[in-house]
Amino acid sequence: MMLRCTDNHADLMKRVSAFAAEIHGGLSGVVAESCAEGAEHGRTVGKFKDQSGNLRRSVQGKLTGSTAQGADGEITADVPYASHVESGTKAHEIKARNAPLLRWVSDGAVHYAKRVWHPGTRGTPFMGPAYLKAEGLLYAKAHVLMLRAAGRFGR
Repeated sequence: MMLRCTDNHADLMKRVSAFAAEIHGGLSGVVAESCAEGAEHGRTVGKFKDQSGNLRRSVQGKLTGSTAQGADGEITADVPYASHVESGTKAHEIKARNAPLLRWVSDGAVHYAKRVWHPGTRGTPFMGPAYLKAEGLLYAKAHVLMLRAAGRFGR
């Protein structure tokens, strides 16, 4: 009786290359989907007032690059005041710049002043929750991708 063991290195390396290509190709999609879904989460969970709708519309998630080393994505909010909404503001002075006086209505009365003291605002996080959602999705989707590819690797 004889038992023969052979090294099928060429076939193994071919399968490893196919596995790596499937993971690399799939990760770009995973990053893109995770960023897009994270951004959607940020738009929907944000409890801030958005009278114009500009802030919510500006929250976007996308794939920004894919190389042999990996894939990159980002979630952005491209309005100048997004960080103020996310983190809040400290108390600060507001001065009239484009007119001689500031004008506002409070309790039905019109008020004027050259400057006012604003007490600041509390933050209303929406980007932090968007990031956390995207991070969780990224891990879960990458895990599924790996399991699927590993299942095909053994065939």
